[in-house]
Amino acid sequence: MGWDRKDIFGIEGLTKEELFTILKLSKYYQDSMKSKPAKSFTLLQGYTIVNMFFEASTRTRVSFEVAEKRMGAFTINFDVEMSSVKKGETFVDTIKTINAMQVDAIVIRHSDCGIPQLTKKYFSGSVLNAGDGTHEHPTQTLLDLLSMWEHIKCFEDIHVGIVGDILYSRVARSLIIGLKTLGTKVSLIGPPTLLPEYFKDWGVNIYYKLDDIISELDIIYIYRIQKERAELLRPAIPSIGDFAKLYQVNEPRIKKAKKDVLIMHPGPAIRDSEVSTAIYDSKRCLALDQVTSGVAVRMALLQLLLKGEINNA
Repeated sequence: MGWDRKDIFGIEGLTKEELFTILKLSKYYQDSMKSKPAKSFTLLQGYTIVNMFFEASTRTRVSFEVAEKRMGAFTINFDVEMSSVKKGETFVDTIKTINAMQVDAIVIRHSDCGIPQLTKKYFSGSVLNAGDGTHEHPTQTLLDLLSMWEHIKCFEDIHVGIVGDILYSRVARSLIIGLKTLGTKVSLIGPPTLLPEYFKDWGVNIYYKLDDIISELDIIYIYRIQKERAELLRPAIPSIGDFAKLYQVNEPRIKKAKKDVLIMHPGPAIRDSEVSTAIYDSKRCLALDQVTSGVAVRMALLQLLLKGEINNA
């Protein structure tokens, strides 16, 4: 049995079976990272991958580069500021130019929705979406699912609460789709201006106060307010102080939760805004586990998309 997909544009459209195929292979690579130094592979030796980040990134960009190098691929980081884009070259012409160099894959992050699909139109290799506008961030969701799977194991028996700026979060959109595909109960919590009613059509519950639901949650997944997107779209967003009063995950509020509740955050965290420093640094917070999972997930995806093989390397 092989893997047929050559691209990952989003979580939407992936089946439950495909998600578990990715997670199982990711678990293998995650275990390989426990040795010191972390084990490297030659499976992608001879492959060339271009990382194109048109938005700022630490975790996703570095994680992809680490994953590519551990799989033996040759990695090129496209520098937007030093490219012909700054001279006025169009995005399409840039992709056509890279395609002419016969590279094997492009990892792309962009502020515009749909850019990965546009990239694929002019690129013959594999395309991996590293985040497109407010649309999706599939690899973030896959690493989140891997981190959950490590601690919970059964997705159908848990209740995940997603707290914060849901409206402008591509991470939230991908995560909701992934969790619902796996049969997980999902509740969204946030201010009405950042949590439109149409999300109910996605099969989730909506709450406007964290205190109303916190005692029922097995995992609290926290998002910061997406200021870089909100300023462009000019929504009515609450002040940091007002937001913290109702939604900050802190010591007094966590006392109302289950004793074994887990905290997740995709980063970057704005400490003492959406989450207190004490909670973010506590053992129940999986933020750094998520970072580790990110390398493993991206190693697995590179194998699946470029080699079409689902077996361990």
